[in-house]
Amino acid sequence: TLTDAGAATQGIYINPWVTTVEVDNNTFYDSPLSASSTAFGLLAAGGNWDLNIHDNDCMVDNNTAINCFHSLSAESGDLNSQARFYNNRVVCWTDSSLGESCQGTSGVGIWLDGWGSVIQGNNLGFMQPDIRLGPYSMHTKVTSNYFESSPTSSVPAVQFGNPGDAPSTYVDGLTFADNNFDTQGNVAASFLGPTTANDLLTNTLIDGI
Repeated sequence: TLTDAGAATQGIYINPWVTTVEVDNNTFYDSPLSASSTAFGLLAAGGNWDLNIHDNDCMVDNNTAINCFHSLSAESGDLNSQARFYNNRVVCWTDSSLGESCQGTSGVGIWLDGWGSVIQGNNLGFMQPDIRLGPYSMHTKVTSNYFESSPTSSVPAVQFGNPGDAPSTYVDGLTFADNNFDTQGNVAASFLGPTTANDLLTNTLIDGI
């Protein structure tokens, strides 16, 4: 269990080009404590082919915009940051308020940027967003996950594209199937949307949210 790691840059850091890594049965609780946009409970730094990330918990309840999991593409644009992410729980749960207080204080749940990744069977709630898929995430499959939206947030559960993308950045070939999306009665909530106005989605299948 990693708890309140205030001095940590990352909770777990996987060096570039380290491959076939398995990360399982860990708890990231308010960790790392830093609200930096570059700090994550787990950061895979690029070229990490075949990451197997499963049965982990990332829980945030301290009114801090803590990020959970990030798998980067390599700086050269290499596509080999493929990850299998399943049976994890990622949730902002502030003051036992079912996510109401998480608006503006929760970070990114899962941020992937590698070809052919799989996100399956996870419980994802009240992060902003729950999932972000970067432009190197072509042909990623998001299936059989349970999503909950904050009753007050307008941030989509799933964003495509990265902050700072150039105009007309494409995210291509995604698949969404058999996911459950609970809006908590929030009429402004959406399941899928761009990270910035520059991001475009192409050749994507949505078969049962």
